[in-house]
Amino acid sequence: MVIFVCVTTAPALDACLAALDRSLPAGTRVLVADDAGGDPMMAPLAQSWCGHARLSARYLRRDRAYGRSRHRGYLVADHPGEDLVLLDGDALPAPGWLEQLQRCAKAHPDVATLSAWSNGAGLCSFPRACEDNPLPASLDAIAQAAAGLGDSALPDLPTAQGPCLYLRGEALRQLGGWDSETYADLGAEADYCHRAATMGWRNAMCPTAFVGRSEAGHESEAAGEDLHRLLARWPEHQEGFARFLLSDTLRPWRERLQARLAEVQGASRRGGPQGELFE
Repeated sequence: MVIFVCVTTAPALDACLAALDRSLPAGTRVLVADDAGGDPMMAPLAQSWCGHARLSARYLRRDRAYGRSRHRGYLVADHPGEDLVLLDGDALPAPGWLEQLQRCAKAHPDVATLSAWSNGAGLCSFPRACEDNPLPASLDAIAQAAAGLGDSALPDLPTAQGPCLYLRGEALRQLGGWDSETYADLGAEADYCHRAATMGWRNAMCPTAFVGRSEAGHESEAAGEDLHRLLARWPEHQEGFARFLLSDTLRPWRERLQARLAEVQGASRRGGPQGELFE
C-alpha cells in the first residue's frame, strides 16, 4: 500500500501532512508528489516533513509540470500491482480513514475504486450532496459517526468522487492504469472507472471513511475539454450521473450519517465514553 499526496498549495499541504501524521500507523508508505509547482515553500515544507515524520515518507518533485492526469498516471505506473491511494494536496483525512478503506476493500473484492465521504466530494459530499460544504467542526466526531455505519453494503457510484481515491492493484494490472494521453484532468479517473465497470469491477463509496478537504471549489481549465472527450468515448456517462442524482442514491446514507453524528455529538456534550474511541 502506497499513499500519494499530490500537492496543491503549501498551506493546504501543511494541513494535509499534519492530518496524515495523526491518522496513519507508523511506517506507512507516503509519497509527496510535486508536479513542479511554483510555490517556493513547497519543497522545504515537504522535505522537512518527510525527514521527521514517523511514516516511511519521501518527496518527489518533477523537473517540469506534466498536469494532473499525466502526473498521476506516472505515479500509478511506477507502482504496478500495488494497492494505492491518491490524495489531493488539500485533503484532510479523519482518524481511521485508511483502515476503513482497507476494510471495505477486503470485504468487497470486486471493488476497483473506493471513494470516501467529504465536505467537498461531489456525489459523496456531506451533509449536502454535490455542494462544497464547510469542514465538520470535529474530524474525530465525523470519523466516529461514519465508522458506525458498517461496511456490509457499499453504494455503487457512476465514477469515483472526491479528494481521496483508493485503487485496487489487481484491477490496475488488468485495466492498465490511466489514459493520460487522451485526458488532462479528472477525465482520466472517470475513464478508468468506466473501463473498470465494463470488466465487471465496481466503483463504490466506503461509507465508513471521511476525508475532508480545505480548498474545495476549484476546477481546472482542462475539465471542459476532458468532459467532451469522455462523452465521445462513453456517451452513457452523463445519463448515468443524471440517474444517480435524480434517484439520490446516497440520501439514506447521508441521513444515517447525520443521525449518527448527532448521537456522537450528544454523547460528547454529556461527557459520555464514546469520545475516547478515536483518541
